[in-house]
Amino acid sequence: MSTLNIEKLFKLLIIDIKNIFSLDVEVIERTSGRNHFSSNKVKGEDKYIIYYSEDAGAAEIHTVEELMQFVVIFGHELAHCLNKHNTFRSSLKEEDVAIESMADFQGARIATALYTWGDNLKKLLKEDLQYPDELKKLKIEYSKLMGRVFSKLYKDFYKDNTSSSYPHPCKRVGLNIAGVASFFYRLPAYQKQQGEYVWIHFYALNALDKDILNDMNIYEEQKIDTNHLLEVHRSIQGNKLQITAIDNIRAEPIFGTYYYKTDAEYLKQKEEMKEEILSYVQKSGLSELIDLGLLNES
Repeated sequence: MSTLNIEKLFKLLIIDIKNIFSLDVEVIERTSGRNHFSSNKVKGEDKYIIYYSEDAGAAEIHTVEELMQFVVIFGHELAHCLNKHNTFRSSLKEEDVAIESMADFQGARIATALYTWGDNLKKLLKEDLQYPDELKKLKIEYSKLMGRVFSKLYKDFYKDNTSSSYPHPCKRVGLNIAGVASFFYRLPAYQKQQGEYVWIHFYALNALDKDILNDMNIYEEQKIDTNHLLEVHRSIQGNKLQITAIDNIRAEPIFGTYYYKTDAEYLKQKEEMKEEILSYVQKSGLSELIDLGLLNES
């Protein structure tokens, strides 16, 4: 069996993602540049590149947590491509934060789609890492797994990133967890399962390393400016129906990139979701999720 490394993983994920939505994207090793991972649009073409550095590509993967950590990173870069973030030239730090927030949120959503539907990823989990099928099929176990994965991301990538273009490291973990929950919240087959959005947060939260929970308890909640987020993506969308067409009927409700709902529609959707979440949280005695600021709207 060949060694599983990030280069092999990314090349297999490219195949998987093309079965979920049609986006012309490839992965390439970059021999220069300061970032281990990045993405860009090919000039003059509707095509995208996800780059990994030589060192990163050769890094071996030994555990399921390591595997899914890099699936989330792949998803983060793919979210930039899906939303054409590389075509937008920001003039404010808040716009950069809005873009990276969306990539954190949608990156975890993409990782969940790959875990659910990706044939190559399923094979890697089963054959290379001997992850039992009975665990893979349980949503609660997946939520716990992703809590451990986000702990790794926090310590390996988020905590020491001093760039002002990114949300606070604690906020990034919250966005990741919300991205996982939003995949199921948006999936038609699961929309009638009351409280699931809350319970996914609960299990992922409780699987985080305790020191990260302590950090979350003491950091001042950073609010993502929704106005900047919408303005950026509406600017990218322009007069098109959506930023990127999602041809797959299964994936469109989850990954649709249409940002021209009216403010009233957004507010109505937000208030309905907030009411649903608060009602379930109060019935279930899970108020600590709100105290930690982890129940992000999808």
